[in-house]
Amino acid sequence: MGSVATVLAWVVTSADPGPVEVRGDGTCLTTAGLEARVQSWGGRTQWPSDVAIVAEHGGSTLTVRVTRGVGEPVERRFIGVPAACDDIELMAAVAIAMAIDVLEQAIPIDEGTPATNLRVSAPEPLAQGTPPPGVTITGGDVRVRPRRPQVSLVGAGGGAIGLMPFATGEAALGVRIAWARVAVVGELEVGARRVTGVGGETGSLRIARVAATLGICAPWTRGRWTAGLCALGTSGPMIAAARDTTAPRTAVVPWVGTVARTELAVALSPRWSLVARSDVVIGLVRPVVAAVQIETDRVTSWPTPPVGWRGTAAVQLRLGRIPRGPVKRPSSARMDAER
Repeated sequence: MGSVATVLAWVVTSADPGPVEVRGDGTCLTTAGLEARVQSWGGRTQWPSDVAIVAEHGGSTLTVRVTRGVGEPVERRFIGVPAACDDIELMAAVAIAMAIDVLEQAIPIDEGTPATNLRVSAPEPLAQGTPPPGVTITGGDVRVRPRRPQVSLVGAGGGAIGLMPFATGEAALGVRIAWARVAVVGELEVGARRVTGVGGETGSLRIARVAATLGICAPWTRGRWTAGLCALGTSGPMIAAARDTTAPRTAVVPWVGTVARTELAVALSPRWSLVARSDVVIGLVRPVVAAVQIETDRVTSWPTPPVGWRGTAAVQLRLGRIPRGPVKRPSSARMDAER
């Protein structure tokens, strides 16, 4: 069997509307983009006149169906496709090329033979060669090995209640390293609050929590939207400083907790995303703040609750090079794959 590049020699720019139809609720595939991806490998001036192509992408599935004339269609369905749109478009283009190759190898029929008698023969296995970078095709399944993880910077701000004895304003700065099915998150976070009327009318308490957070997330992507569940551990010092009191004092104590996070992100562009995050925080080491009135020896204490909640809005910036547009290949380029 000839190489896929030979079959793709048919698929080039035509003045007539192309045969590709894009369906589904995903946003990664467009008719123009998919046609350009396939046509970039071609060397002729027209699509085959009797070919019809349907590419349907929704969530984590991709289905490609190619029909020539009145014959039986060749359909390939892929489960668990990658999140990157360039990879999805490449998978669809490869599937279209291989399906046209299968139909070209079909057993010809006589002019008087009913279409229902048409049988499509399976192509001979391709010679072993170097697959496209990151892609291995086995039977009807495609597995995409990410060339490298996506690295993003994340900045967040919001508020929390129950992480310390008082409600606090929250801020965080971190790094997110994401693969197709899992992401590693590391952040440095700060929560702070100033409380007045502590230890007398003029007394005040400045309280802050600085913590390092590390954990993993499991994302699910559908078009521009990504939902995720995360499990994180966090720890650091809590600093409490009494001011404008009879005996000003500063204390530093440890704070340790675990975080269950849900997040919802929308991609504004290939590089920028907005993320809404909701955290349920369970305190493992929970400090208590106490104030003593020296005149009366009266002690007032504020313990840290066992469970707290934090809500933040984040901006995520993807780092590194982002591929743009279809990959161009010369018309003589050979594309091999394992079957």
